[in-house]
Amino acid sequence: KNMLEIACGTGLMMFRLVPHLDSYYGTDFSQYPVDYLKTKLPDLGDKASHCHLERREAIDFEGLTDKRFDTIIMNSVIQYFPSVDYLVDVIKQAVKLVEPGGAMFLGDLRNFELLESFRTSTEIFRSAPTETIDHLKHRIYQRILHENELLISPRLFLALQEELPEISHVEIIPRPGNDDNELTRYRYEAVLHIQGETPKPADTVDWIDWQ
Repeated sequence: KNMLEIACGTGLMMFRLVPHLDSYYGTDFSQYPVDYLKTKLPDLGDKASHCHLERREAIDFEGLTDKRFDTIIMNSVIQYFPSVDYLVDVIKQAVKLVEPGGAMFLGDLRNFELLESFRTSTEIFRSAPTETIDHLKHRIYQRILHENELLISPRLFLALQEELPEISHVEIIPRPGNDDNELTRYRYEAVLHIQGETPKPADTVDWIDWQ
């Protein structure tokens, strides 16, 4: 009911969620989307007064330490963070603002462990029938070497659970979707549950052939 969205952008999540919330606090690194969303607040009717928007970096929590949220969202932004240390610092500060039983949702994460598979698939698609395997391997390596976005292994969040006692359990979810493309094959979502009840493991596990 009380949400903080870090990197709210132009309101893709905001306009869908605010009608169901008691309060919404959105931040973005850029002033433009903040100003744009403020001009659109009247479209939300009575809920407009429940929204607070401001420009601030993801890592900047100054003035927020006395607030509490049951949900914090970072969707489709982590790939633009400067480093994994930056991400960890953001998470460490953010979990302190989540009420017990709440959660942090991290969406549209690029999977570091699948980077080689992703680059192999794209370079094979672009290759000519006459291209040699050695040349193809070189192009794949160069693509990986010059990757300029931040990719995160799901293992990071399990490691953070060991380090941050606030995280009771972690969900790693393949990105949903009906299409078979880069988004559904190589990206995922993570939910960090904060001081919640840890689910009991199932008595039986259904194993499904990966094919």
